[in-house]
Amino acid sequence: MVNAAGSAAGDWTEGISATAVLTAKMRALELESENPLVTDLAAAHLVAASGLEMGAVSLSEMTGQRLFESNVVRTWWLDEQIGSVLYSAVQPRQVVILAAGLDSRVTRLSFPAGTTVFEIDLPQISMFKSTVFAEEPSIELAATWRQVTASITEPGWSDQLVEAGFDRAEPTIWVAEGILFYLSDAETSSVLSTVSGLSASGSTLLVAHFGPGSRSDAQTREMNSTATQSGYGFQSVVEDPASWLGDYGWTTDATTIARVAESLGRSIDYGEPERAGAEVTWLIRADR
Repeated sequence: MVNAAGSAAGDWTEGISATAVLTAKMRALELESENPLVTDLAAAHLVAASGLEMGAVSLSEMTGQRLFESNVVRTWWLDEQIGSVLYSAVQPRQVVILAAGLDSRVTRLSFPAGTTVFEIDLPQISMFKSTVFAEEPSIELAATWRQVTASITEPGWSDQLVEAGFDRAEPTIWVAEGILFYLSDAETSSVLSTVSGLSASGSTLLVAHFGPGSRSDAQTREMNSTATQSGYGFQSVVEDPASWLGDYGWTTDATTIARVAESLGRSIDYGEPERAGAEVTWLIRADR
């Protein structure tokens, strides 16, 4: 999306997207809440190091507030799901975060001994984050951390993942938090086919994706307009998560951000109640 300007040519802050920084910024802002759902001490360091002004992302106040609440609730739900799977009877010891951006779970979640967190993203993102983590003494890693510099839309990323130490015979937690709706149906199908082929029995796939209601939702359209201006518009929607992932051999349970927010006492304002068949944003857990 909109790139942060590095202080010099070749600076390691170059190529950091406004979307990645904004997502980290919202996690940092949540710390100021009376009862924060997410405690992310690394987020503010990532935002500050990026040098990106948040004014680079232009959204109305209503849409910006909803985006904030949605991201915090989404992050909380994914964190809860990851924790429940990590400490389940299956005991997976591999976590793979697809198109990780400025994800900082490796610094703030509780991981059992022997867990490895693999993050897949472009070289400039990986370099930026590893530099920030190395230079900030307050940031500590809670698991073995391995970065895989690759694009999940290009062939070969699975080979690079295996070369980094991923064991396809072991159960894995896969996280696709804010990426698949930027991909075409064909690109998403390729990613899901690859993930499914790498997933041993006992694996879990966690996904956040737009639902059919996002097509008519005014605020989603506003966010899409901003994203499109930056060159990365939303490209796909999931009608029915169970049939969508069932085709790849997964058993699926899905809820929505609005439902989870309500259960937490948070408000996601769509202008009207979310209804069945017009879900705006899915939160999906799939197991095999």
